[in-house]
Amino acid sequence: MNLDRCLAGLRRAEEDRKDLYEELVRWKDSDSYVVTPRVNAERTRHSLVVHLKRPLPGEQLSLLAGNCIHSLRSSLDHLVYDLAVHATKSDPPPAERTLQFPILDSAERFEAACARGQLSGLSTATMAAIESAQPYVRTHAALPPLLGLLRDFDDANTHGRLVVVSSGHVQSDINEAIRIPPSSSLGIEFNDGPIDDGTEVLLVTSGVPRPDMRLDVSVTFAVAIMHPPGPSGVSVSGLFAVLSMIRNEVHFVIRQAVTAAQSGS
Repeated sequence: MNLDRCLAGLRRAEEDRKDLYEELVRWKDSDSYVVTPRVNAERTRHSLVVHLKRPLPGEQLSLLAGNCIHSLRSSLDHLVYDLAVHATKSDPPPAERTLQFPILDSAERFEAACARGQLSGLSTATMAAIESAQPYVRTHAALPPLLGLLRDFDDANTHGRLVVVSSGHVQSDINEAIRIPPSSSLGIEFNDGPIDDGTEVLLVTSGVPRPDMRLDVSVTFAVAIMHPPGPSGVSVSGLFAVLSMIRNEVHFVIRQAVTAAQSGS
């Protein structure tokens, strides 16, 4: 089976994903931010404040992320074309202009896509394998269905979706870091949402002055992408992590479809 068209898209996506990673590392390693303590005059309000010293390279990151997403999406369309060539023994295959990998949210829409010829020439087993990857079938524990994210990101410009967030929730480290007695009552708030210049990432409030309090908490930051909330309610995720998960999902779907196509040969 010749998958040259499909594999070319995967290679292009991987190049963009690696370039994106390098750009993210350059941003983080260039003293792009600093975290400083802040305390009020009464010593009852202690916080850590983020100062972004270098602007987020949003345009470049958006371009690389968009290119990676589009290449992954295109690789699925090329997969359908390659599978149709294999199934029909014809290149170009019949109905080549209607061929497309559907990514749909209901069985009814999938059936309609098949009726329009998007999977024309493919075996029943191959079509079943492609349906098993659809967002209404293959869900994700925390995020929305990954192929659904691929489709939505490809349809929309990612630039407005990129934000800076704290890269790890440090709530479990706070009590030990500020060394408070077990009987003490403090208000502790950790901001794990989008971060701008001047955002308080950690806030500790006390009913009595605490002049000796030190917030010895290490906080780092990452570039994230906003998306519709998944089952866990998460709507902001690390950009590189999400792209990697989508990449892995596309590879899985390709393997499933190719296996089904070969079993019917």
